[in-house]
Amino acid sequence: MNKLFTKIAGLSIGLAMAIGVGVAVGSKEATSVYASPQTGFTPATMTAGTNGSSCTVNTYSGIKAGTSKAGGDMSITVPSGATKLVLYAAAWKGVTGLSLNITKTSGAASATISSSSISLTADSGISNNSPFTLSGTESSYRFDLTLTNITADTVYKFESSTTKRFVVWSAQTQAAETKVTATYVSTYGTLSKSSEQVNPGSSISMPTISNKPST
Repeated sequence: MNKLFTKIAGLSIGLAMAIGVGVAVGSKEATSVYASPQTGFTPATMTAGTNGSSCTVNTYSGIKAGTSKAGGDMSITVPSGATKLVLYAAAWKGVTGLSLNITKTSGAASATISSSSISLTADSGISNNSPFTLSGTESSYRFDLTLTNITADTVYKFESSTTKRFVVWSAQTQAAETKVTATYVSTYGTLSKSSEQVNPGSSISMPTISNKPST
């Protein structure tokens, strides 16, 4: 009887440990916040170009461009009214000296972007086939680009400066700030605040009630 109890207890502990390991691994994956869209940002459309194909980097959608013998390119469409483009990009494992040349291929005639090229850093996790898992810190591969005069949907091409591969993922855009008017009605009067610049998705702060009677 004691031997049977010992076997059952041992089995229970083994199952508990197995379940515990499973929960821990699942929790680690679930709490990943790599390249998640910021408040007020919208995912941008990414399109594969020459030697390009869809891929996944740290669970986020991206584009792999280039082959072992040739470079490549991809495009990002920024919507009308966008003022900022955020993207993540890395060079293939072991690659050095790779930049992406940025050119406008269609859209608003007067549209501009803050840089004509970006220099990439290689990551050892960007190799073999998708899905890719970075070995470095993802913030190291982030690029913030300022957009101006985006009066219509505009397409920017990102092209390898050498015959090397790269990946771009989690591109997102932010729209222009908007003027809003907020009104707060209380027992002690009406307060209003207008023409405050706020980013989409953020909140407006209200002034302190100054006419509240003393108690």
